[in-house]
Amino acid sequence: MTAKMYEAVKSAVEYTKDRSIQYIKAKEMIMEYIEVNGSITNEKTRELCGFTKQQARSALDKMREESLIQLVGAGRSSKYVKSSETR
Repeated sequence: MTAKMYEAVKSAVEYTKDRSIQYIKAKEMIMEYIEVNGSITNEKTRELCGFTKQQARSALDKMREESLIQLVGAGRSSKYVKSSETR
């Protein structure tokens, strides 16, 4: 493998690793916030995690897919609460 290829692969691995760690930290902060406050919004997720609107949406959607949280309401009044499926 050439040095250039190695750097490209190494960068891709580091990027993926960083994104995974970022999501894990965000997930922990979001769940803790919900435990204390009962719910969280996309806006509060952005503030808490330092995310853009899309990053917050992606994290919240992934957490919904994992059945950790569920969406309540729609539009500006939507919020996320701990899923009833969560142990």
